[in-house]
Amino acid sequence: MTKGFTLIELMVVVLIIGILSSIALPQYTVAVEKARAAEMVTNVRNIIQGDQMWRLVHRNEKYTTWKDVYTIPGATCSGTSCQTKDFTYDLDGFAMDGSGTGVVANGDRLADGENFYEWDIMRNADRTYTKTCYANGTRVGRAVCRSLEGQGWVYSEGGQ
Repeated sequence: MTKGFTLIELMVVVLIIGILSSIALPQYTVAVEKARAAEMVTNVRNIIQGDQMWRLVHRNEKYTTWKDVYTIPGATCSGTSCQTKDFTYDLDGFAMDGSGTGVVANGDRLADGENFYEWDIMRNADRTYTKTCYANGTRVGRAVCRSLEGQGWVYSEGGQ
């Protein structure tokens, strides 16, 4: 009698590994994307703080450039648009005067040509900010945007 595994036993093990990986891989993708979203959340918080500081110091003066208010670390910028490895930031709303309301900045997360989610920062008349995450109908976008709800973000299913 020889020792070893039968073909059936090997096939069962391969099947079990396949089932486990098909369950774990999508969750892994979402977890990695949530970690990437931390860059955007940090930059959004810093953009808001920069906008608030400018308005406190300069009152109703317009920004000469958004770079007066905030610089995105590791970004390549051209005009009002900045690109990091994972995100596109559009900072054209920074041209508003300090008392104005409206979109201060927005951006999106593109990966392999797929737009996972988009976001924007809206300055309100009461000097508060509304941060909205748009899921764009993707599973990953929904997971990321829903995870931001507990951090003061508004969840929206559609794009901007």
